[in-house]
Amino acid sequence: MKTTTVEIFLCILFLPLVTSTGEKLAAVQVLFRHGDRETEPETEVNEFGPLTDLGKQQMYELGVFLRQRYPDFIKTEYDPKESTFISSDKDRTINSASLVAQGLYKNYNQDAKWNGKSPVQFQPVPVRMIPKEIDRYIQLSYKCPTHQRLFEKVIATEYAPGFYAEMEEFMKVFAKERNIYDPLNTTLNDIDRLHHIIMFEEQPHYNATHNLPVEEWAQEYLTNDILIALKTGYLKFNVKTREMQRLYTGSMLGLILNSFSNPEATKITAYAGHDRIVYALLVTLGVWDFDEKDMPPVASALILELYGEEEDHQYLKVIIYIFGKIFTVIIPLFV
Repeated sequence: MKTTTVEIFLCILFLPLVTSTGEKLAAVQVLFRHGDRETEPETEVNEFGPLTDLGKQQMYELGVFLRQRYPDFIKTEYDPKESTFISSDKDRTINSASLVAQGLYKNYNQDAKWNGKSPVQFQPVPVRMIPKEIDRYIQLSYKCPTHQRLFEKVIATEYAPGFYAEMEEFMKVFAKERNIYDPLNTTLNDIDRLHHIIMFEEQPHYNATHNLPVEEWAQEYLTNDILIALKTGYLKFNVKTREMQRLYTGSMLGLILNSFSNPEATKITAYAGHDRIVYALLVTLGVWDFDEKDMPPVASALILELYGEEEDHQYLKVIIYIFGKIFTVIIPLFV
């Protein structure tokens, strides 16, 4: 764990945290990445790709995991005063949130009686959505001008030149095969030049891991370490400095703070989001100690548990959920 990034998070949260045992669970915040989604064959990752059957199962299983972890904290039947589900403005995240709710309230669904003699094992649980135009929390579609300037500068000076030098031949092949020449256009800013390559890099890996065809010319790049690390290397510059972390993740952290400190808030709040916000928060917290090439995979989750009812006896347990496995960190702060 990196002390500096942890300090940033705790300064934003203003929560006095101490490591102790036997404290009562006070509240839970869950930020998860949507489940596995479809791509379009031989094209870039489909921006609007719906969940695959695997993705639906992953989200349902996350909900079941939450039920198993909080059997007494959250009632079996849905109670709007106990749980809230919030999503970005994408079908795949809205559906992901709904499926997590289905898993969390599995027994509630099985006991459904509203359909009379032919019961349908389903009870609707509301999912609230943040419109894209104002989403500076989950989808991060609303850009902070100051952060954008800092991001463009650091990409242009510390990342893009090295990538172009190492991958010049690939960029030429990519432009020819895809008929997309933006990466070679030096009049564009580096973010626009790299965008299509980032989207491309995901697609052949998706196909290769889902038994789908991979274009012959792209096969040799599946094991290229520079391409594999491209998205993570690119996105980590969103949160390179303390100021950039504050500007990029501050709104989401503020949302978490408000929920933790609001006595009227529900016991558990679940946010259905995307890889970049999950990754950014993990880096800001200083708890993403995996290989730098790795992004939080689909259906992964960052779970924040607040323990203790008195402010001077509270601590935060950070849980990373990946494919049913959990990694736990307790963040202490004495004030």
